[in-house]
Amino acid sequence: MSALWFSRVGVLVLATSLDFLIGDPWGWPHPVQVMGKVIHWGMAGILRLNLSAWGERVSGALLGLVVVVG
Repeated sequence: MSALWFSRVGVLVLATSLDFLIGDPWGWPHPVQVMGKVIHWGMAGILRLNLSAWGERVSGALLGLVVVVG
Protein backbone atom coordinates (compact mmCIF):
# COMPACT_ATOMS: atom_id res chain seq x y z
CA MET A 1 0.00 0.00 0.00
CA SER A 2 1.17 3.47 -0.76
CA ALA A 3 2.04 6.15 1.75
CA LEU A 4 -0.74 8.30 0.26
CA TRP A 5 -3.33 5.73 1.39
CA PHE A 6 -2.04 5.85 4.97
CA SER A 7 -2.01 9.64 4.85
CA ARG A 8 -5.67 9.74 3.74
CA VAL A 9 -6.70 7.26 6.40
CA GLY A 10 -4.85 9.31 9.02
CA VAL A 11 -6.65 12.49 7.98
CA LEU A 12 -10.00 10.67 8.07
CA VAL A 13 -9.32 9.27 11.56
CA LEU A 14 -8.19 12.68 12.82
CA ALA A 15 -11.21 14.48 11.35
CA THR A 16 -13.62 11.89 12.74
CA SER A 17 -12.00 12.09 16.18
CA LEU A 18 -12.18 15.89 16.25
CA ASP A 19 -15.82 15.85 15.14
CA PHE A 20 -16.63 13.35 17.89
CA LEU A 21 -14.79 15.34 20.57
CA ILE A 22 -15.76 18.88 19.56
CA GLY A 23 -18.88 18.49 17.41
CA ASP A 24 -20.63 21.41 15.73
CA PRO A 25 -20.75 24.68 17.68
CA TRP A 26 -24.30 25.28 18.96
CA GLY A 27 -24.57 28.82 17.63
CA TRP A 28 -23.56 27.99 14.05
CA PRO A 29 -26.05 26.91 11.41
CA HIS A 30 -25.45 23.45 10.00
CA PRO A 31 -24.45 23.43 6.31
CA VAL A 32 -27.53 21.35 5.43
CA GLN A 33 -29.74 24.04 7.00
CA VAL A 34 -28.05 26.68 4.85
CA MET A 35 -28.52 24.56 1.73
CA GLY A 36 -32.21 24.12 2.58
CA LYS A 37 -32.69 27.86 2.98
CA VAL A 38 -30.96 28.57 -0.34
CA ILE A 39 -33.19 26.02 -2.07
CA HIS A 40 -36.30 27.47 -0.42
CA TRP A 41 -35.43 31.06 -1.37
CA GLY A 42 -34.44 30.07 -4.88
CA MET A 43 -37.58 28.02 -5.45
CA ALA A 44 -39.80 30.83 -4.13
CA GLY A 45 -38.04 33.28 -6.45
CA ILE A 46 -38.41 31.00 -9.45
CA LEU A 47 -42.12 30.46 -8.79
CA ARG A 48 -42.66 34.21 -8.35
CA LEU A 49 -41.37 34.83 -11.88
CA ASN A 50 -44.29 32.87 -13.44
CA LEU A 51 -42.05 31.22 -16.01
CA SER A 52 -43.06 28.61 -18.53
CA ALA A 53 -42.52 24.95 -17.68
CA TRP A 54 -39.26 25.04 -19.65
CA GLY A 55 -38.14 28.21 -17.84
CA GLU A 56 -38.87 26.65 -14.47
CA ARG A 57 -36.92 23.55 -15.46
CA VAL A 58 -33.88 25.55 -16.56
CA SER A 59 -34.06 27.79 -13.50
CA GLY A 60 -34.33 24.74 -11.24
CA ALA A 61 -31.29 23.19 -12.89
CA LEU A 62 -29.34 26.42 -12.35
CA LEU A 63 -30.48 26.50 -8.71
CA GLY A 64 -29.27 22.93 -8.29
CA LEU A 65 -25.93 23.92 -9.78
CA VAL A 66 -25.65 26.89 -7.41
CA VAL A 67 -26.34 24.64 -4.40
CA VAL A 68 -23.81 22.01 -5.49
CA VAL A 69 -21.08 24.54 -6.31
CA GLY A 70 -21.78 26.50 -3.13
